[in-house]
Amino acid sequence: MKTIEEIDRKALPHDLSLLAFTANKFMYAYHLNWLRCCEGPKYIGKTFTYTADTIRYKNLYGMDMGTAGGWTKSADYFVPREFSYLLNRLGNFSGVGIMELQAARWKGVGILLKGIDMLQRKYKCESPEVKQFERNLISLTTRYLKTKE
Repeated sequence: MKTIEEIDRKALPHDLSLLAFTANKFMYAYHLNWLRCCEGPKYIGKTFTYTADTIRYKNLYGMDMGTAGGWTKSADYFVPREFSYLLNRLGNFSGVGIMELQAARWKGVGILLKGIDMLQRKYKCESPEVKQFERNLISLTTRYLKTKE
């Protein structure tokens, strides 16, 4: 039987920093906003899946009272190869769902996450502005995550 802590560690992201939120949001939204860019050898795809434990309920007489759990959730990511380290560290089964719920408590995070969407809508995936943003995001987030290893 698993403890609540073990289940939480499996289900929740390991790092709740603002850089991690930003990088994960950018990576998850990449194929949603720039699908035409996700083809060819410069891009990688990965699916993260989580299956909840199934809990079987029995009453005091040992009679089966049903089950709960057992559901599966997954998220697909398609990003430039340069993001492979960040994808393996930050990608998760909910895309950004859990991270956005956690971040909702932080002031100004919603504006930042909406800014990622605006960037991806305003500029083309191969534009100099986006490439500069990607280089900076990869560099800063990688340096931050390496300090956590």
